[in-house]
Amino acid sequence: DDFFPYGDSAHAYWTGYFTSRPALKRYERYAMGFLQACKQIESTTTTYGPSITLRQTHAVLQHHDGVSGTSKQHVAYDYAKQVAKGLDQCSAMMGQQLAASAQLSSSLGVCHFLNDSVCEFTAGNRQDKVNLVIYNSLAVSRDEVIRIPVTSPNGAIVSSQNGVVTSQVMKNTDATIALGHLEGTAATTGDYSLIFEAHLPPLGFVVYSLNFAGLSTYPYVEKKEEKK
Repeated sequence: DDFFPYGDSAHAYWTGYFTSRPALKRYERYAMGFLQACKQIESTTTTYGPSITLRQTHAVLQHHDGVSGTSKQHVAYDYAKQVAKGLDQCSAMMGQQLAASAQLSSSLGVCHFLNDSVCEFTAGNRQDKVNLVIYNSLAVSRDEVIRIPVTSPNGAIVSSQNGVVTSQVMKNTDATIALGHLEGTAATTGDYSLIFEAHLPPLGFVVYSLNFAGLSTYPYVEKKEEKK
């Protein structure tokens, strides 16, 4: 049972463990899931090392003065900095390995700020087509709704096996776009979200193509701001 908050002396209380620094808590959880995928793909290589930083950072961050949110502000900033460093190292290795496995000519990048509609490879893209490689780190197959930030309502998702995939484009709210500008730039923040469902094999990946020259198979949907 949850026994917080409690007091161990006069005017001294233990509280906030489950609510303090929610952004750091979410960042840690996201990075932990990414670490599992990183370790899986790293095991298929002949080198060991890209995951070390993220492993060590999580070992420290999960201390009761880390993810709990009771550390000082400059310490919390350093935790986030080390997580970002570990994510970058894992991303570089995973991009190379997945590109090789998918027989793509160039390495892949990872968009870590999709929750803010920021992705330099899709929203900032000016080419006609972008390859999307979606990896499933679970040992069971799953159907996942994928949301990709784009700058134009015209776009189509094409599967290498099944052809054009049903998709829909939705206009992002002004608040979402403004939040994306804080994380990236106007050139990498999507004004729209392209949404489709992907079927993922266990411990495997699928390859899709995002075609900017095509039309979405579902009509563009205008999302209006709610009046307060």
